[in-house]
Amino acid sequence: HHLVCRQSQCDLAETTNVLRIPEYREKCSVPFIPATGSADEDSDSEVKCCTSDFTLEEFKSLCGRPYAANRAASKPHEFLPNPQLEDGMHDPFDTCGELVTHAESIVLFQSLGAQFSPELIEQEFDKEDSEFTHDDLRSRIVQDYIDAGIGPEDVFLQSFYMEDIEFWIEKFPEYGRHAVFVDDWMARYKEGWEAYESTPEVFQALIDKGVTTIAPGIPALLDLTDDDVLVPSDYAKNARDAGLTLATWTHAASIQYDVPKDTEEHEERLNKIIKDPARAFDVLNALFGDVGIQRIQSDLPADVVFYDNCAYSKPSTW
Repeated sequence: HHLVCRQSQCDLAETTNVLRIPEYREKCSVPFIPATGSADEDSDSEVKCCTSDFTLEEFKSLCGRPYAANRAASKPHEFLPNPQLEDGMHDPFDTCGELVTHAESIVLFQSLGAQFSPELIEQEFDKEDSEFTHDDLRSRIVQDYIDAGIGPEDVFLQSFYMEDIEFWIEKFPEYGRHAVFVDDWMARYKEGWEAYESTPEVFQALIDKGVTTIAPGIPALLDLTDDDVLVPSDYAKNARDAGLTLATWTHAASIQYDVPKDTEEHEERLNKIIKDPARAFDVLNALFGDVGIQRIQSDLPADVVFYDNCAYSKPSTW
């Protein structure tokens, strides 16, 4: 078994040319089902192609490309639409993006002088029926760094699941103490206001388990004054006071947050500022300078890189 780098285990139909290779598309967990349309009923096309459907050699022979999906496709080759290119943009179909294993990505990032923040995503195969268990998976991701000679101070393992964090803390304590618990704060909020509350006791319980870093979504860390000044939220203040290091996600992504604040009007104001390109550096300055985050995940890194290299000099103010 090999670990590979993907946003999702089963996104190959949307992010590679797998459907354009007849012998491969038949191996998909859900082979292509065309869209149908009638006066009475419409249905989208269906397909699900997972990394676990293919051998490593087959996976490595695929060509990566930007995420795209035509759910109205009636034929497999129509599922990946040709991109709408603006002047000067490169057509991804002109080249074959190389898919990499986790071990290969370590070699690449190490050559660039980068640190590492791999996220262990939820697996979609049946863990009970697979000879490769979830514990094997959690162990392998760390072992790849050990085998590559990467020290624990440069590896920040990530997971949404506390069970993964606790496993790493127990089995690989030098790496586990740097692990990042990615807090799915919106899921807790949607379960009810009480479930969302992040009191000092909540964060102390995490520290008692050995957690050192927590990473909620950006809106969990920010609040807004009456005159629209960004300030640290109670979540941020309580987590920092408890001694946790803060990270966050996702900057410059096309996300419409349901921001859990006192009123709907308050939510809308904060959401508007977070997603306003003209306020991008205000948001970053509040996160790094006032909240005191140490790391941020970004789908589009230009703003973050510019801010880090050219703008950030303000220390945390609380």
